[in-house]
Amino acid sequence: MSARYRPEDYLYASARVRALENKLVGNARIRQLLEMKSAEDLRAALAAMGYVGEVEQMLHAMLREGFDTVCAALPDPAVVAFLQYPYDTHNLKVLLKCAIRRVDPTPLLIDAGTLPAAELPLLLAQNDAKIPAPLREGARAARECYDETKNPQEIDFVLDRACFSAMYESASAVPFAQRLVAQKADLVNLQILLRVMRLAMGEVGHALLLRALVPHGTLGEAWFSEAYGAGEGAFPALLACTPYAALWGEDNTPAALEKRADDLLMAEVGRAKYIAFGAEVPIAYLWGLDTAVRDLRILWTGLVSGADRETIATRVRECYV
Repeated sequence: MSARYRPEDYLYASARVRALENKLVGNARIRQLLEMKSAEDLRAALAAMGYVGEVEQMLHAMLREGFDTVCAALPDPAVVAFLQYPYDTHNLKVLLKCAIRRVDPTPLLIDAGTLPAAELPLLLAQNDAKIPAPLREGARAARECYDETKNPQEIDFVLDRACFSAMYESASAVPFAQRLVAQKADLVNLQILLRVMRLAMGEVGHALLLRALVPHGTLGEAWFSEAYGAGEGAFPALLACTPYAALWGEDNTPAALEKRADDLLMAEVGRAKYIAFGAEVPIAYLWGLDTAVRDLRILWTGLVSGADRETIATRVRECYV
């Protein structure tokens, strides 16, 4: 997007998005849906809200419609591209891994990125410049890394780093977006650190950590190397010296940590509620939409698997509204 950002350019978009917020699934609606006793009850409740069809496809459609509607109101849709790059990245991972396994990628693609999922296979095969440069180069490097190592995990490492580079570049003109990308990078890296610590692999684990870390956070490689050397016992004290002390709690399973990380990010996103106009308003709305879709998926999969209400409730994220 343009390097010059003027909040007043987003007066119309902000007014349009404030109207959309009234229909956004929020905390109150999620609490109501938590009362559903079965997956079919939830499906009926979603149908009553206007969401009809196979649930996973419906959730993807909610995202696509949300991005399309908001982008149509923006003076520069690139301002929200950093929110879509994770979906482009997911799709690139799917295409590379399915090509290796020689299976059809279509059922696994999510059409919520900056590039239509149906067009991406051809764009990737042609190394088309429509693919953002960091992702295009990341896809090439990921395939080369896999060919050398035969380790599919390397595809994730390379493309995750490329994704955050693309996000950082896209968010560079809007301070609010920059903060979100930096905080997300930090929180992703903190979770990676704990997962690698728990593998107890010594120096091999340290090398794995450095390969897995994503760029553009505020905590650098040196901080993570020191934390890795200190061990998990020292982690809460080290974390207390960062803005992310609340990440550590009584339950520190990967699922619990991921939920708290998402809630910490939502607390930052929530600052946009008090901004009259600017790019912050559509960015926060789309972040909230993404979270609402994730919560609906958690509810659906929890009910399908037979999980009890209390367990499902511990997994849902804080919503934007």
